[in-house]
This record gives sequence, C-alpha cells and structure tokens, in this order.
Amino acid sequence: MGGKYQVSIRRGGVFRNIATTRDLNKALRIGRTRTGRTLAASFKVTGANLKLPNLPGYRKVKRKTGTIFIEHRGRRIKKVRTSGGGEVKELFRAKAFKKKKKKKGGKKNE
Repeated sequence: MGGKYQVSIRRGGVFRNIATTRDLNKALRIGRTRTGRTLAASFKVTGANLKLPNLPGYRKVKRKTGTIFIEHRGRRIKKVRTSGGGEVKELFRAKAFKKKKKKKGGKKNE
C-alpha cells in the first residue's frame, strides 16, 4: 500500500492518465475494466513501491517508462451485449466519422 497510483491507457500511441487512486488493486481493476470495454488494448500503472502481479488475459512488458499490461489478442474485440458493446460501438462510430470526413473532402493539400 502507500502512495498514489496512476492508471494510464494507450490510445493513438500515447498514454493518457485516466485515474489516480491510493489502492494498487483498484488501479489494476480500473485498467482492466477500461481495456476490456474499449478499443484500448494496453494500460500501465505508475507509482511508488510497485510490485505488479501477473494478470490473467494480459502480458507484462517491462520498459524504461514502466510496466505495460497488454491485452491478449484473443480478448481484444468483444461483441458484448451487456454494457452496450462498447468496442463494437466505437468501431462503428469511427467508421461513420471517417465516411463523413471523406464526404466533406478529407485533407486539404497545402
């Protein structure tokens, strides 16, 4: 225990802080929940005195910036009916946004 733990999710190749908590188990649960319900596949927990356990369904990768938990490929896209199927919803929203952007004219050459 002791100290604060920050949970960061990787979206678009950049880690963004999503939560701060004093409990390591709660921080791990937040990361697992967010990666399980969204298209994000990896998260990391940073803080003092870290002894990170192995999580089922995730692999640990140690880097200079910290330990990253990456969701196994078999768990990635889930068509879950409970909670509204967050990952599939995100995919369709991104596809619709791309079509709308393409219809408008897309990128302008400068």
